[in-house]
Amino acid sequence: MKYEDYSIEDFLEDDFFRKWALGLDEGSSFFWEQWIAEHPEKREVLLYAKELITSLTYQNKYNPTSKEYLEVLEGIYKRSEQPKKIKKKNNRWFSYAAILFIFTLLGIYFLRFNQESVQEETVAIQTTPALIHKQTLLGQKNLLKFADGSTIKLNAGTSIEYPKVFTKNTREVFLEGEAFFEIAKDSLRPFIVHVDGLKVEVLGTSFNVQAYPEEKQIQVTVASGKVKVASIESTQNDQRESEVILQPLEAAIYQKENVSIIKKEVSDLHEIISWKDGVLVFKKAPFEEVVSEIEKWYGVEFQVEEGITVDGRFNGMFDNTSLEMVLEGLDFSTDYHYEIKESKVYITQ
Repeated sequence: MKYEDYSIEDFLEDDFFRKWALGLDEGSSFFWEQWIAEHPEKREVLLYAKELITSLTYQNKYNPTSKEYLEVLEGIYKRSEQPKKIKKKNNRWFSYAAILFIFTLLGIYFLRFNQESVQEETVAIQTTPALIHKQTLLGQKNLLKFADGSTIKLNAGTSIEYPKVFTKNTREVFLEGEAFFEIAKDSLRPFIVHVDGLKVEVLGTSFNVQAYPEEKQIQVTVASGKVKVASIESTQNDQRESEVILQPLEAAIYQKENVSIIKKEVSDLHEIISWKDGVLVFKKAPFEEVVSEIEKWYGVEFQVEEGITVDGRFNGMFDNTSLEMVLEGLDFSTDYHYEIKESKVYITQ
């Protein structure tokens, strides 16, 4: 039988397809990407079968009998617009399918979607997803985990929006601030990060995005994999797009003022992404940058005594260090004194 004649059950039984769905055969990604491009009418069937296979975490929680599986499966097909004749097969992959069907039905009933079929309910959820908003205050960090295996670590003073359910075609989030992304590979659903005037697109990789609104530039730094960074400038009569492809240890610098992207090599990746592990690093940093980082990191505000100007560059690495210890280091490096009162740091002579 040819793949274009496959049903969901046939894909579940196909060893070549299963290995690709589980990420065990990276070489097959090109084949399936090309195949789905040539057979768009089978895209939903293919993706649904992939979801069933990757949902093996349910196998230890619930093991339905063949009779239970058939009842659920036949009920779903009777309610769909294009019913299919189901043949009873004693295959362990059917158990995985039945598990996901059962949990899908329960979720649909609890969410009170009243569409005519399960297929319509899925589309309704995914085409108009509800956005979830998360925000870290100054002095806070947060780790987000997604159902596809991706994780996002949010730095202080960062906000992010993402859909409750990713669509079948893309995984998109909207970021303001700084975050480190570790994205699970999915060759059919790129992961896209939208920031101010910039679009970052990946399939599976790890990278850092620094995009605080008060800063004049945005920086995207790649730790592993490959990332496409594109800027889009829109006017009433024109839309221009420029893009760069980044490999590991490369960064894209986006200048907001003149809407330009510069690609450069990264000499010290640890300096850029150490924040995610609780390590604060300064390398030849001006005092203004040091103050800005400490304010975000510890949620404090600096008050400088009138007439004081701190010159020079600062170096230091603080591994999960208290604010007091960081200020002691600054006190040692300058001729000024630092005093903490509530949430403010006073710099005096």
